[in-house]
Formats: sequence, C-alpha cells, structure tokens
Amino acid sequence: MIPHHLTEGLALVRWARLSAWDAAWRSTELLACTAADRALPIHWRHLCLDHVHQPLAQLACCARSPQQQARLAAIRWRVATLDLLPSISLDGPDSPIA
Repeated sequence: MIPHHLTEGLALVRWARLSAWDAAWRSTELLACTAADRALPIHWRHLCLDHVHQPLAQLACCARSPQQQARLAAIRWRVATLDLLPSISLDGPDSPIA
C-alpha cells in the first residue's frame, strides 16, 4: 500500500498536478506522522519508517531555497529522533477508552 501511495505521488508530479517538492513533502510528513501515532499497530508504524527514506531523498533533490533546506533539515531530524514508543492498547487496563 505504501509503495502504491508513493508511486501515485510521482504520477501527480508527472501530470503537473503537484510540484516535486510538495509531493515529496506530503509523503514524508504523512509517513513520519503515521510512524509517530501510538494508536496504530507497531508493525504499521515500522513499515512507514522503512519507506520514509524515498520521499526524503526526493526532498533532498528538490530543496533549492534556504527555506526548503531548513524544512528538509527539520524533517530529517524529526525522523531520525523519532522515539517509537509501544503502541497503546485499546483493550487493556490502561486503555484511553476504558
């Protein structure tokens, strides 16, 4: 599913519906946010981290302005320092919905 999403983002770039920077940024942001979401199963979060290198590499190629360079550095830091805490249990004794 993740490779398909990344491929669709590249298709939007080819069809000039989205800039290469925007497509890579949105994919990177989505994967980073999903990896950090403790409500999701840990295996899904790991898959997101396994694939985030692809849009990050695309961002590195597209980052031309100082603002883009700064945003790239910030998201790289965020991904590199992401603490994969265990997922929360929705049916355990410390469940937020119990």
